[in-house]
Amino acid sequence: MPMVWVPYPYFMYDYRIPAYVQVGRPAFPEVDSSLFRQSAKAAKQMMNGAEKVMERVEASKEFADELMEAAQRSNRPKVEQMIKEAGAVGDFDFDYNPERIKIQWKGTAGGVDCCKMTVMLRWRVQRG
Repeated sequence: MPMVWVPYPYFMYDYRIPAYVQVGRPAFPEVDSSLFRQSAKAAKQMMNGAEKVMERVEASKEFADELMEAAQRSNRPKVEQMIKEAGAVGDFDFDYNPERIKIQWKGTAGGVDCCKMTVMLRWRVQRG
């Protein structure tokens, strides 16, 4: 019988050695949901503040116009004051450009950063 050369490597697997051995359950830490629940509470407060801001922008053309104008003139203190007046609570930061405003809330729970929420509202689309 002639010898045939196979150009692919062929590895023999020894089936007597198990590929993995699992003994008992994996060791996970005990469940403590207190920080998780505090994070949810902080996120809920951020969502309530964001909802108030969006409701104010939606309901009042004058407010929306004034906020856009202040942002387009780069009047950062005025924009911050208006966002707070609209109902934003907690620690937030904002950024704007000729197309949109972006507001980002940061929450803490148990002394650590726990959650973030970003809302972006567009007021123009640049063409071309």
